[in-house]
Parts: sequence; C-alpha cells; structure tokens
Amino acid sequence: MLSRRDDPLDVARHLSRIAIPRRATSLAEAQAAAYIDARLRRAGMQVNATPFRAPMHAGLMYPLLALCGLLAALFNGVLPLSMLLVHGICLILVVADVFLPGLPIKPRQRDSQNIVGTRACATDTNTSNQYASPRWRVILLAPLDTPRVSHGLRQCIGWQRFALAGRFAAAIMLLLLSLGFVLTGQRWWWYAQVLPATYLALTVLLSLVPPHAVDQTAAVQGANGALAVLTSSASRLRQLHSVELWTVALGATRNGNNGLDDMLTRYPFPPEQTLFIGLETIDRGDLTCASPEGLLGQYHADPLLLQTVTSLKLADNTYPIVAYPYTHIPSLTLPLHRQRYRALTMMTRKPPPVSDANVDSISGFDVSMLEQATRLVVHLVQALDQTK
Repeated sequence: MLSRRDDPLDVARHLSRIAIPRRATSLAEAQAAAYIDARLRRAGMQVNATPFRAPMHAGLMYPLLALCGLLAALFNGVLPLSMLLVHGICLILVVADVFLPGLPIKPRQRDSQNIVGTRACATDTNTSNQYASPRWRVILLAPLDTPRVSHGLRQCIGWQRFALAGRFAAAIMLLLLSLGFVLTGQRWWWYAQVLPATYLALTVLLSLVPPHAVDQTAAVQGANGALAVLTSSASRLRQLHSVELWTVALGATRNGNNGLDDMLTRYPFPPEQTLFIGLETIDRGDLTCASPEGLLGQYHADPLLLQTVTSLKLADNTYPIVAYPYTHIPSLTLPLHRQRYRALTMMTRKPPPVSDANVDSISGFDVSMLEQATRLVVHLVQALDQTK
C-alpha cells in the first residue's frame, strides 16, 4: 500500500481540482507551482522557486501571417506588384518559423516560475566529504501549465505537422499565383487564390474559437499525470550514490521556451554529465519514449538513456517500452536537443480502451498508468546510478 507521499494518484487528484486550463503566467499555474513546491519539500528535496517573465499567450504571429496573406490575395488585382512582395514576405516568415519557432511578435509579459528541487548523492563514508561526487546529474522535467488543444482544422494555427505543411503550402500557392498574375495579367490567376486565401481565413477564425471542454480536460489530465510522476519519483529516489537528482516543474512551456531558458541561464549544466528526462503527456495508453523528435530537423534520444529505458523489464509490466517518432507540438526536450544536451522524452500514445477497474472514479485517471510510469522513471534513474 503506497503512502500519500509516494502515491502519484494523490498528486493528480489535487491538481485536477485547480482551475483549468492552466495558462502560462495565470493564477492556476501559480497554484500548481505552490503545490508542487510543497510536495517536493515533503519528499526531502531542497527546493527553490525561480521567477521569470513570460508572455501571457503564444503571440499574434500566426493570425497576422494569415491575415496578411488573405488581404494580399484580395487586393492582388488592384496592386499586383505590392501584393506580390507581401506574399514573398509571408513565405519567408513561414520558412523562418520552421527553424526559429516562436517568432518575435509577443504579447504583454507577466510573472511565471520554475520549481527546482535538488537532492545530492548519498553520503560518501569513504572520504571526509559530506556528499559523494556525482557521476551523473539527472534532471526530470514536467510542465506546470497545460497544453493548447488543437484538433482537426484547429491544427492550422499551431506548430503541428499538418499546420506547418498547410501554412507552407498556402504561402507557396499564393506567391506562385500572384507571380502568374503579374507576368500574364490573366485574371484567373487572381481568382485561383481563393482556395489558399480561404484556408488562411479559417486560421484566423479558428484561433478565436475555444476548444471543446472534453479535449481540454484530456490535455490537462496528461499534464497533471506528468507532474504526478515527477513528484512521486522524487519521493521514492532517496538513496542515490552516483546520481545527483534534480526535479524541475517548468512554467510557461506552451508559449515558448521561457522556463527552460531561465533554468539553463541560472544553472549552466555541463552537457556530458547531465541527462534530461522530459515527462510530457502521462495519461492513458501505451507508455513510450520519443525518438526521433522534430519535423524537419530530427533529433534522436540520448543513446545511454534510450538503451537503458528500453532494456528495463519489471516483473509485472510489459517492458521493454518502444521508441516512436514524435513530430507534433515541440516537446520539453526539443530545445535541449538543439543545444546538444543529452535528453529523452517519455509520454503515452494511442490510448486503448481502459478497464473501469483501473480508472479512478474521482479524477478519471488511469491508476495503473501513473504507477507504471513512476516505477519506470525510478528504475531508470536507479539503473543510471549503477552505471559507471
């Protein structure tokens, strides 16, 4: 029987009572941060809350790009050369967004925070030092805020694979059709811009429609599950001899890399000895690790972490787990891959039907999945603790 301190379901239940969605810089995000701070202290970790400034939402770049393309298509017959230039600028910005996600049209900023918990290696009795020198620094990451929900046509305003392809295709079509109109003067080139212009108009309209409550609740559950696994793993990982354990609940993760950038600025970790484990959506389904990540520039999980996690086998679970490509919303660890840090992302995917006996009647969480993910993280870190 698990104690409340070690039970991930206890954490998930409490977080589910906080207002949803937990947007970046919101009161709900601050309430979740305070609760995670208290849980990590109960787990015996040294905890710091590190504030920083972050945008309140993702910015206006995507709607403005769509609006510029739409207006340029409408006025192409009146000002063909000027609108051709506008289409060219839109295409350049869409291409730049592939390599520089988070283009610089930002909203007003407010306070957010990271909750950073640390635990040094166990006492080294063979030396006069109070703590042993760590072989590895393992950092568990989970988001404090909840993801934006994008399904169907709504994906056209996000970063997802279909959104990126849709924006790029629309920008290319508008530029080519506009160029054809300038060169030939035939008006059917202008009329043909109706289709990509309509797509861009939909991106503006759908950005104003709130997500369905069921979709939003599912997204929040996944984020709550990740935080529950993070805190429960910290509670169980108390005697590590060659691993220095860090747990970081990152604020403002869905509007850019603000929390992660602040953490790396405050704590310049040595890349060779630091291993990041990102916990994304932990809900119902198959527990997997992501490799490779990204759409155009793809990054593979760190070989040591990937080999270790896929070779684990617990007595009552179906391990090893499998690595799958992940090309949707950027994960917590994608910016770390770009900076040549060693990282691995864990998540659930393709939810199968879940037995009612495994679902908590109060919060709706898959109890067995929360426990399975927690035990996997614990065993992974313990295996690294034995690695020389």
